[in-house]
Amino acid sequence: MGFLLPLSLLVLLAATYTEGGSARRHRAARAQRPRGGSSPAPSETTAPFWLLDVKTWSSDVHCFLTCAGVTRGAMARINAYKGPQSVILEPPILEGRQHTLRCHVTHVFPVGFLVVTLRRGGRVIYSESLERFTGLDLANVTLTYAFPARPNDLGQLVTCHAHLNLDGLVVHSSSAPMALSFFTWNTTSKALASASIAALVGILLAVGAACLRKYLLMQSRA
Repeated sequence: MGFLLPLSLLVLLAATYTEGGSARRHRAARAQRPRGGSSPAPSETTAPFWLLDVKTWSSDVHCFLTCAGVTRGAMARINAYKGPQSVILEPPILEGRQHTLRCHVTHVFPVGFLVVTLRRGGRVIYSESLERFTGLDLANVTLTYAFPARPNDLGQLVTCHAHLNLDGLVVHSSSAPMALSFFTWNTTSKALASASIAALVGILLAVGAACLRKYLLMQSRA
């Protein structure tokens, strides 16, 4: 079960009392013998405890309760994780003869169990495991990958996939598909195109102004 960090976790631990009595929802469970000295039948009771600021994806919680002088314990394993809030693949950029893909995986924990995979037309073109990261906080991950452009790439769909593999529990998220194109402009190309258009407009305005001035001069002489 997944929990949103750093929210608290509610753990229910159950214990059976062979000596009778009951556990109440207090920080310390306590038992009372009924009047007359007779022992009631064994009972099972649960008590909730909040675990605050959990920052380890897998940990063991131990609870000890004492009733009628007898102490017993219980253990629960807590698996805390946060699946990606979003997986965003930017539009592919064509730089020279290379496509550049940039994928963002946001608000994920634990990062060390994350694998980011890029697919083109259903086939894996790149995959990276982030097991070297050992941070204990929610994190944002950005993966950048460049690969040679091919003529048959035109129209191919590329996607980004994020997998959290938590010892058998797999949490999967994926981006919306993006199409590869040979007409995708990068930032430099856009800047050059804008400058060229601005220069062309300036030339046209200058020529138009000169023609208008010449026309007005001819009209004044007539």
